[in-house]
Parts: sequence; structure tokens; C-alpha cells
Amino acid sequence: MLKKTFLLFFFLFTSSCGYEATHSKKNLDIFNFSIDKLNFIGDRDVNLKIKERLSIYKLNKENKHFSLKISSTAKKTIQAKDTSGDPTSFKSTILVNVTVLIENKFKNNLQIV
Repeated sequence: MLKKTFLLFFFLFTSSCGYEATHSKKNLDIFNFSIDKLNFIGDRDVNLKIKERLSIYKLNKENKHFSLKISSTAKKTIQAKDTSGDPTSFKSTILVNVTVLIENKFKNNLQIV
């Protein structure tokens, strides 16, 4: 009974705390950059997820404009098999290389594993 009342009060107090996500579309004006071009090479599924996450930064019309060249690879390896030889557990490894260009000049290179 005590757990249920605690959970009820916990949800009541945290649901109206006024929390806003930092990277929401409402707070887009606090970023002083925008992404002009996104070029993708590699795994289609990974690239779609990245494009979805970066799309809000294309809307901003600030003076710092970046172009990104993104290359991704996804590798799925078998971790464990059952007694009949069928795979039961997998390990996914995703490698993303990002090249940042400002006014078509190389600025930085970032590799994310």
C-alpha cells in the first residue's frame, strides 16, 4: 500500500515539473548554427536514423552553415548459438565517419563507433 501511494505522489509531482527537452523544436533558436547539406554513404537504415535526428537543425537560418558527409557501416556478428546451431544472440557494431565542412573547406573529422 505504501509503495502504491509513493508511486502515485511521485508521478503527480514529476508530471508537472515543467521539464522541457534541451534539443526540442521549441528551443531551436538557442543554437547558432544550421546544417546546409547532408551527404550519406553506406548503410541505409543507419543513415535514415541519423537523417531523422539531424533534420531539426536544417530548419535553423543562422549564419554558421555546416555541410556534413556521413559514411556508415553496420556489422552484425553471431554471439551465441543454441544446440541445433541456430543463432540466438547477436552483436551489432555500427561505425559512423562524419566529415564536417564549412564553406566547402575541411573543418573536422569525427569517427563514432
